[in-house]
Amino acid sequence: LARTGEGPLHDYMVAAFADQLGLTVDEINQRLSDGEHMVDIALDQGLTLDEFRALMLDIRAQALEQAVADGVITQEQADWMSTRGGMRGGMRGSFGGNFTNCPMVNQSGQ
Repeated sequence: LARTGEGPLHDYMVAAFADQLGLTVDEINQRLSDGEHMVDIALDQGLTLDEFRALMLDIRAQALEQAVADGVITQEQADWMSTRGGMRGGMRGSFGGNFTNCPMVNQSGQ
């Protein structure tokens, strides 16, 4: 998965989000590029706000697990990220919260 500058979990989360909604990654990315927010897409697909919130928590956990399995981040980094804010950017597609002092950012120099 290519990094898009939206955070280390962005591509993993978009893939899981698309899968859960029955859309393609390209469709989600296009809609995000067009200015929609993930919450807008979910509501448009018939989810309630509460269902969207629960879905995003599940997707974030899945994304962390997959990123560790793929060697993109360490388990320590995943643990750190799981204790931080979940989504930022108004749920537009930026994930992971504030990365100040994140072990991943500190190790990669980003």
